[in-house]
Amino acid sequence: MRSDKLFVPPVLVGAACGAAVRVLERRRRRCVAPSSGVCVVAPAARAINESEKWQCEEESSMPTCPGCACLCEDIEIAGAEIRNVCRKGFGIFRSRQKSRLSAMVADGVTDVDAAIEKAAEILCEARSPVIYGLDNSTCEAQKLGLELARKLNAFVDDTSSVCQGVVLEAIYKGRLPSCTLDAVRDNADLVIFWGADPASSHPRHLSKYSFFPRGKKIQRGYEERKAFCIDVRHSPTAEVCKNLVKIPVGADTALINALTSIIEGKTPQLPEVDRRAVFELAAAMRRAEFVTIFTGLGLVYSLEDVSLLESLLRTLTERHGCEAYVIPMVGHFNMRGMTQLLFEETSLPNKVKFEGGVARGGASMTDILHEGLADAALIIGSDPLSSLPFVAARRLLEMKTITIDPHVTPTTEISTVRIPCAISGVECGGHAVRMDGVEVTLEKAFDTEFLSDEEILKRLLDRV
Repeated sequence: MRSDKLFVPPVLVGAACGAAVRVLERRRRRCVAPSSGVCVVAPAARAINESEKWQCEEESSMPTCPGCACLCEDIEIAGAEIRNVCRKGFGIFRSRQKSRLSAMVADGVTDVDAAIEKAAEILCEARSPVIYGLDNSTCEAQKLGLELARKLNAFVDDTSSVCQGVVLEAIYKGRLPSCTLDAVRDNADLVIFWGADPASSHPRHLSKYSFFPRGKKIQRGYEERKAFCIDVRHSPTAEVCKNLVKIPVGADTALINALTSIIEGKTPQLPEVDRRAVFELAAAMRRAEFVTIFTGLGLVYSLEDVSLLESLLRTLTERHGCEAYVIPMVGHFNMRGMTQLLFEETSLPNKVKFEGGVARGGASMTDILHEGLADAALIIGSDPLSSLPFVAARRLLEMKTITIDPHVTPTTEISTVRIPCAISGVECGGHAVRMDGVEVTLEKAFDTEFLSDEEILKRLLDRV
């Protein structure tokens, strides 16, 4: 029963929002920043020194935020303010004035052209180079990186090999059904955050798509949408959802088996968890018409493969006739684009090795370093010295390493050649693929003196 309060159908709200966006689009202009710095006013963000301000040629611009794989398209930069941005997006836009990388060869400062020449020389001399990263690059740069790898007979890998790669591969092969975030907002009456904490990792995910918003079918939003969080701790997302199934570390497999048994009407063998919470989750899954599971690293690291998850979704749809989907909680803003490109070109989402221009299964960056399979590394927009196991990452100290990055990182500090680049989605444009597979256009918001990673890779290709 609806309340007596005025209810505005979301279709009308959407039309009004669309009209507002079109007005703002007409006002879209490129912004330029003075050398003095940046001033950002964002929700829950502290204002920066008044002397550091963005200056726009016109009233406002509306760039897409590359802060995470949500790729929010409703960001507005107006004068000295940036609106609708979360804390991660704020950090990305603010980072253009902090810790910028300088071109260097060995320990000597040089210009970008000389650094590119030296990088090309190292790659040409290498017998077995590896190209790693590109998850924070545009789709255009990723295509050039893949072309360079093919030309060099190199290994190619990205961070998906140590996180969401197994789920993405299952989606690409049709083993796991997936849908768009827009479909979730419009239709999902049950969402499950499994081993994921979007309130921390993707701050606007809950408010834009998965929990709070009203949709075409779910017209009262969170008032009629049920949300569960499956985690080993009481996370910020669990605080929002109110429904937590707390499990011991590594108990995900046992929980999937238990849920499958309950849905089939059998007596489950439950792990050491709150039985009532598990039965409430199973009951919600059986009642739902549109279920979406957002898979986080907590689930991915616990499963040997996705066959059990595949079985759970198939049982749910066959027994109860509902729609059930999976969307991986991809971190880097264009990891989905990189894995999708690799799969389209090589039938592999990561861990690729080219031989004579032909792709075959390779090894992860961790294994490449640990086993000494490469003698040179080209790292683009990534920091393996910080993110990979140190026992493997320290091998970068023993080989010639080229890093293309907007900022100083531990990996750039130990690199033989350091090439600075523009921040994709902030200082250069292109395209990216959202976590749900939707392609999004990135538009440059600010002028910069730095070359984009796409331009740098073009120059490298011309020289090898």
